[in-house]
Amino acid sequence: MTTRIAQDLIAHQVVSAERSRALATRLEYRTAEPYEVRLVFHADRRSPVTWIFARDLLVDGLSRPSGTGDVRIRPTLDGGRHLLSVLLVGEDDHALIELPSDEVGAFVLRTLRLVPKGEEVQRLDFDALAMHLPA
Repeated sequence: MTTRIAQDLIAHQVVSAERSRALATRLEYRTAEPYEVRLVFHADRRSPVTWIFARDLLVDGLSRPSGTGDVRIRPTLDGGRHLLSVLLVGEDDHALIELPSDEVGAFVLRTLRLVPKGEEVQRLDFDALAMHLPA
C-alpha cells in the first residue's frame, strides 16, 4: 500500500532582484517511490509543472548548499525570513524558486518519520520496477 504526504505552500519565483511572483506549490512524497520528492507548481498553465528529485537533496539543502545538476538547493536568509532557494535548470531556461524553510522542514520531517533515511530500499516494489525493464 502506498502512503502519500503532501504539503501545500506558496513559493516565490524570483524574476529579478526587485521582483518575484507567487506560485501555488505542493511538495509530495510517496512511499512507493521512497527516494524521491515531487515539487509541483500550479502556474498559469492548464496542467501543473512537476520536478522530481532526490529526497536526500531536499534534506541536505535545508542546512547547506546541495546539488550540482538540474536541481540545486541552498538555505538563505532574506530580511529575517529563512528560505530555501531552489534553482531549477532546464534545457533552455532556468528558474529560481524560494520556499519557506519552516514548511519544507516540517514536510521533510513527516517523510522521514514515514520512511527513515536508510530504509528506503525496504519500501521499493521490485516486481513493479522489473515490469519497466526492457525485455
